[in-house]
Parts: sequence; structure tokens; C-alpha cells
Amino acid sequence: MDLLMRLEKQAPLQGGAVHCLIGNHEAMNLTGDYRYVSEGEAASHGGMKQLARNMGPRGRYGGWILEHNAVVRINNAVFLHAGISQPFSEASIAGLNEMVHKLSWNGTVPMRYSAATALCGTVVSPETGPPGWNGGSSGSSRAPGRTLR
Repeated sequence: MDLLMRLEKQAPLQGGAVHCLIGNHEAMNLTGDYRYVSEGEAASHGGMKQLARNMGPRGRYGGWILEHNAVVRINNAVFLHAGISQPFSEASIAGLNEMVHKLSWNGTVPMRYSAATALCGTVVSPETGPPGWNGGSSGSSRAPGRTLR
């Protein structure tokens, strides 16, 4: 994340931009679900307690994560982690981002994984993913016939 944080600051100085997005793993870390954190990653923070502080909503990385959105539109393209599932296809980009932020952090304490990543996880689940989407394997990647606003 340090590299992304630096690139995000440096890119505008060179006429570019870096758009970092909240995905399911960021939401998981933000809400205290560390099931996919490796021992090496925890050690790089000085242990799990320090990782939890850093990834918490007021921590160095958690605070940075909360400055970002899960979905961004650049020109005529929409970017997010993997795809939009049918249950969320009617939501606006602003609505999706608001849901992610409200489910990740209520202003006082981080919410639980089941709420925060329900959106990020369901947005891209193979069971409810866009028509033809199969969880990232070599099958069709046909996008849904709906335009996000």
C-alpha cells in the first residue's frame, strides 16, 4: 500500500492519476477480518496487533482506504473489483460507494465483515455475477446490459 500511496501523490505531478479502489480484501481488513493476511504481512507491520491498528479506520492504511471508493467512472469506463452482480446493477455509482462506506465504517467503530464485504463480495460473486461471468476463470466475460450512472 505504501507504493500505491506514493504513486497516488506523484502521478498528478507528472500529469497522470492513480485511482485506488476498495475491494473485498480491503473491506475485510478494514473491518477486522484478517483471514487472508499472511504471517509475513502481519510481521511486516510488527505483528497482528499493530496490523489491526494500521488497518483500522483511524490507522495509517485503514484511513487511507476510507478516502477511496469501490467504484469509479473515468470517461466512459466504470472500474471496480471484478464486476457488478445483478442485485446491485440498479444502484448508481454514488449509491454503491455510499453503501461500501456505510457498511465499512459507521463513524465510531468498524462494522463487521458480514456487512461490509457483503457488498464487495456479492458484487463479484460467481452466483450473482454479471451474465456470463464465472468468477474470473477462462469463460465468457460478457458485461451486463445496464449502464451505471
